[in-house]
Amino acid sequence: MNTFGCAVLSAALTALASMGMASGAAAGPVCPTVEVAKVVAADAGGARLFPGPQGQGVSVAASPIVTVHDVAKADISYAEGVWGLGLTLRPQAAERIRAYTAAHVGESLAFVVEGRAKMVARVLDPIGGDGIWISPYDKAQAQALAAGINACVTPGA
Repeated sequence: MNTFGCAVLSAALTALASMGMASGAAAGPVCPTVEVAKVVAADAGGARLFPGPQGQGVSVAASPIVTVHDVAKADISYAEGVWGLGLTLRPQAAERIRAYTAAHVGESLAFVVEGRAKMVARVLDPIGGDGIWISPYDKAQAQALAAGINACVTPGA
């Protein structure tokens, strides 16, 4: 390795060490990304584009309504012939999604998981209760996502 390469490597290791990421330091869990966002026109200001359920692009609003940080607990269930990921939301997030869907009946929401719009649904009725269900998954996928999300949940946050 040349002198420049050694200097860059040394600087990178110093930066990682200052962030607590040096070798031997325990890293926190890698949390799956999950969000629910309004589906918008592709040219809407700040719109973000994700691959959709059938491979088409799905544009969503810049600010999600809920994210994985709003989840209190994740589990899986089998309904209507498919496995799904059930997310129990923290009280403020549950109220936010209830209020949003009550005010936006007829509009569409994207349920984005790990960078893909896993599900796009039109709001037919306001969401009640304190959770959402995202499907379809095979059982192993749903279990892995639920375990990953639960490893990241901060009790009482």
